[in-house]
Amino acid sequence: MLFGPGGNGASGVGAGAARAAFDARLETFGAGDIGVQALSEGGDGGAGGAFVGVAGSGGRGGAGGSAGSASAFAGPRARLLTHGNGAAALAARSLGGRGGPGGMAFGWIVRGGDGGPGGAAGPVLAGTAPGARLVTSGTAADGIEAQSVGGGGGDGGPAASIGPTLGVAVAGDGAQGGAGGPVHVDADGFIGTAGADSRGISAQSIGGGGGSAGNALSVAVSPALALSASVGGDAGAGGAGAAVVVRGRGVVLTRGAESPAVLAQSIGGGGGSAELALAAALSQAGDDAGGASVALAVGGSGGGGGNGGPVSVRRRGMLPERGRSSMR
Repeated sequence: MLFGPGGNGASGVGAGAARAAFDARLETFGAGDIGVQALSEGGDGGAGGAFVGVAGSGGRGGAGGSAGSASAFAGPRARLLTHGNGAAALAARSLGGRGGPGGMAFGWIVRGGDGGPGGAAGPVLAGTAPGARLVTSGTAADGIEAQSVGGGGGDGGPAASIGPTLGVAVAGDGAQGGAGGPVHVDADGFIGTAGADSRGISAQSIGGGGGSAGNALSVAVSPALALSASVGGDAGAGGAGAAVVVRGRGVVLTRGAESPAVLAQSIGGGGGSAELALAAALSQAGDDAGGASVALAVGGSGGGGGNGGPVSVRRRGMLPERGRSSMR
């Protein structure tokens, strides 16, 4: 293709609501074998198409799909026991899809494609009734894991120009990360964990990270006048975290190191990084023969971090723990 843009990536498909309710006995033994889980996860955006020609741009990355709400509940007769590492007893998660990267561009006067925005995550609710018992024995195995995580923004596409007399390359911009949704945990009954890095209750709303900008490289060579310009793209901002609330009463017992009884966090996503812009121009004629060369390179801007939201923890009952950090 001599002129024109590359094709745009397709958007990720959004996910619907996920609900799980359980009121019986269940025991798992393998690594990552969660007892009961409700998961809503948006699809990732597709990558933008590349452009190779004289003048044009890479395609835009597709947007990440948004996630729906996720809710998980254990009834009064529930007995959830897990033995594997990374195996939570009860989990509710909403995960936005990641934005697709912008397409690269190579030619004479070119621009990299922009990344696609990350998908937003939905609200998350997790709860247990009085009388429920949740017990884990593996490492990194939480009693209750409630997460709403926005998708990361897609990276901007790189641009490279090598041309006679004139070369122009403009990098694609990174895209913004998706927002995390609100998280609410209302847990009664008994929760116990034995392994290291195993929280009794983990409730988190996390914004997606911003996409990084693409690189830009331009080289111009001429027998007389050579002009070269390279412009870096701007990185995407991080998505915001939402409100996190933990309520309930009952016993939460943790025994391992770095295993707080309650971990409640709202975290904004980190901003993306600006990348390299480099320009070079070469005139084969000397100054006395009228030759001249001009090269200009301008860097892009990094993305700002996202804001976290309010966090509230109100529990009645015992929170005994033997490792470090009982509540965060």
